[in-house]
Amino acid sequence: MSRNGYASKNSAKPMELYQSKLETILKTIQKARWTVGDFLYYFSRNEDEDGVPIQGCTRTHSGMLSSFLRGDTKKTSVMIVQEWIKNPMGHPKSEKSSQGAHDEHSHIFSPDKPPEELHFAYPALTSWAAQLVKAELIRTAETMVSEQGGLHTFLSGANDISDQKFGGETLDKARTALEKGQPLFWDYCIAMATSQPQKRKSRAKDAPEGAMAIPRNYRPPEIVSDSHNH
Repeated sequence: MSRNGYASKNSAKPMELYQSKLETILKTIQKARWTVGDFLYYFSRNEDEDGVPIQGCTRTHSGMLSSFLRGDTKKTSVMIVQEWIKNPMGHPKSEKSSQGAHDEHSHIFSPDKPPEELHFAYPALTSWAAQLVKAELIRTAETMVSEQGGLHTFLSGANDISDQKFGGETLDKARTALEKGQPLFWDYCIAMATSQPQKRKSRAKDAPEGAMAIPRNYRPPEIVSDSHNH
């Protein structure tokens, strides 16, 4: 409270101050007859619809956008996207909903559905991320099997490839090449090979009721990954 008995601005809770600022900004956007999407798009874009770099940004605009994209602000770009991912408003209804699953629910992490055709944030962002990773994996794979890559092999003539030409040394070289040339792909393979085994009930005929299945013997993830890559 201030000396005159009235509440001062400093006495307000942080969320109340944030909400007040948000309301002011949102009303300004409405007055401009824009949506939040319009504001974020025109604030963020680097090229126009024809792919021509945007010219004529004000110093305030370019300065604030540059600080944000460089991560010089307390709230960074990844923090914003994480909030969009977590927010249930951007999640289409699943089959558990009383109204049934929304069509876009089947496109979450889609490897081929164009994200621009999706309206909900969660399927659009996850599909965009999945396709970015897919494109990078294909790019590095094509590089690795080129003549300059570490996985390019050839034999002179038309003779069949014999097993004697491929042994432990060849696998070691291939593993090293994958680790260096396709680190993202290799990390995914190792992560999947080292995932925690699922606990499930035993299906053995002589197993007592309620008995759990015995987990498989441990196998080094590098060997598991190699076996899936050849």
